[in-house]
Amino acid sequence: MEKHNLWYRHIAIKMLACGLLYGVFTSCSGNGEVTSVVSANMLKSARYTVTANGKPVEVYKAALNINVANITLSGVTEVVVKAKDAGYWNEGAKIRPLSQDIIPEISGDTLIFSLDKPAMLSVERKKQIWDHVSELGMKRDNPDWWKRGFRYNETLQLSSYATGMAEALFIFADTLQAEPKRQDATIRLLPGIHTGNIDLRSGQHLHLDEGAFLFGSVNIWDAENVKVTGKGVIIHDGNQPPYTDRGFQTERNWRPISINNSQNVSVSGVTCIARSRTWTIQATASRNLEFDGLKIIASNLANLNGDGIDLCGAQDVIISNCFFRTCDDAIALYRTMPFDDNIHETWGEKDYSQYVDTWVKNVFISGCVFWNTSANVMRVGWTGMSLNTENITMKDCDVIHLSDCSYFYAPHSLLNIMSEDGSGEAEHSDYLFENIRMEEYSALVGINHQQARLKNICFKDIYMVESSKWPSLIIVHNVDEDKGIIFENVTVKGKLVEQAEDLPLCIEGDGNIEFR
Repeated sequence: MEKHNLWYRHIAIKMLACGLLYGVFTSCSGNGEVTSVVSANMLKSARYTVTANGKPVEVYKAALNINVANITLSGVTEVVVKAKDAGYWNEGAKIRPLSQDIIPEISGDTLIFSLDKPAMLSVERKKQIWDHVSELGMKRDNPDWWKRGFRYNETLQLSSYATGMAEALFIFADTLQAEPKRQDATIRLLPGIHTGNIDLRSGQHLHLDEGAFLFGSVNIWDAENVKVTGKGVIIHDGNQPPYTDRGFQTERNWRPISINNSQNVSVSGVTCIARSRTWTIQATASRNLEFDGLKIIASNLANLNGDGIDLCGAQDVIISNCFFRTCDDAIALYRTMPFDDNIHETWGEKDYSQYVDTWVKNVFISGCVFWNTSANVMRVGWTGMSLNTENITMKDCDVIHLSDCSYFYAPHSLLNIMSEDGSGEAEHSDYLFENIRMEEYSALVGINHQQARLKNICFKDIYMVESSKWPSLIIVHNVDEDKGIIFENVTVKGKLVEQAEDLPLCIEGDGNIEFR
């Protein structure tokens, strides 16, 4: 086969013979096999119609109640969104993040607004997410109740299904993307539906054209210098049990993207959708990772364990300009799996417990948009976990919805560090959350880990549009005396937080906590 033929211009249909198809993938993508291409019409959504400068834009159903439209910008672009149901926008509409300052014109069942720069937007009806939590207001006003709940785990989940099932239209607007250069190691998926799993080897590049849908998984294991690019979509709808948590397992073909024992991996532009109960992207024992411009959507009937990006013993990571709509933690920092020293029975032919790493460090997150229907924007560690984290930064991000007003030993929050019984050798240092805008959210911080050692945890320039649904919580007994936990220029509805009561924040233990 000549080198230029390795440029993957088309995915053959299954009838072309498995031997030939497998040979192509042996050359281009390792052990993966994609079996067919059909039209993507079956994914079209009937809930909305969208036009950009008068031209129709395809809307597809991502998962459950979530619809997505991708718009290619050309100068100032007028966007028209029409709902199927008359009176759909009668209560009004909001386009988030609010920091984009986009106020649509509403006319019957139609919204009209303009875009002049790339954006990741959630187009929503007003009053569909938080209004059902009237009971929460009564309990929130009773400090004895919520303090007992935090301390003794009277967990509350008032509204997980209501927030998880809230209907939304996501509009991802970007400029025209150039096609990748023809290279020997490039695999290109053209528009249409593709089924199967792809294993990428060292030096390979997978590109998904806009309109390409891969039903399956992309595995990057024991590899280096790998790229995944494009505006296409990876959808994983696996056989995970729907009402049991098995999404954490480190296995091939268990989520949209799995990265294990690899380095120098770049993933950009694509949309990753987890329809079954599993994490969307897991990076284990890996280094030098970059995630840019991803759209991550996790939605399942249980509204649980649909994490975004889980960094398990991963280091030197950049996450930029990504959109997260998850039904569990958007970003989680863990040691490698399993969480303890036992052998992971499900890892199959190879025991990856040899790649034990209890460090996560040098993680930089910027320009992202977060919507969690449950759990946290960032979770650090778990009960009994030995974990060290260092140099973790999140800057210039929008939190449009955070959690379902529930908590588990600590309120779901921007930063959550929790251990049910306080166990686990954990040390976390040099965290910076800066220029974070929070719209609807449960709490700012939830720390309940008596044995953890904390140093230099800083919340700076945090702007909260409204009051939290729960008080924040800090229960920890080992905060560095010189560099502790700092709240600097944190505001709630424009008012500076100068003391714990202003947040509000419940504190237990001797801690160096400072307000500036």
